[in-house]
Amino acid sequence: MDPGSSTTVRLRLRNTGDVVDEYRFEPVGDVAPWTTVEPQTLRLYPGTTGTVELTFAPPRTPDATAGPHPYAVRITPTQHPEATTVPEGNLTITPFTEVRAELVPPTVKGRLRGRPRLAIDNLGNTKVTASVGGSDNGDQLSYDIHPSNVQIEPGRAAFVKATL
Repeated sequence: MDPGSSTTVRLRLRNTGDVVDEYRFEPVGDVAPWTTVEPQTLRLYPGTTGTVELTFAPPRTPDATAGPHPYAVRITPTQHPEATTVPEGNLTITPFTEVRAELVPPTVKGRLRGRPRLAIDNLGNTKVTASVGGSDNGDQLSYDIHPSNVQIEPGRAAFVKATL
């Protein structure tokens, strides 16, 4: 699924007991903060079936790392809490890239050379390799950038030295 969107999974539950029971549903695991359950409780007569919906809404941030994420829902029956069960599933989050670069300081003054740094932020959810180069409209500047390639983990920044 794409970060920033949502998807729904239905979970069916059957009361196999011989008394009316109320079941509480609670998402657990790493994706629990992005998961809602509706309804959060379900009352079922013996032999009847009910359905709840799990809605996953991972944010479009580095926190929602790309790849598979296991999820689980703790189901606790009120009448028999010792019969708690935890069905599991797997949610795959698709990668997205978003890179932002900023010159630090933003203005460089000098007669000969300026030595700013370039901050490169990986705002995506997967590791990126950034290749850095320089150019200007009038071909008035020369650029020495080191390193010219950097790998950046999701949610992290890398700094590149530049001589202008």
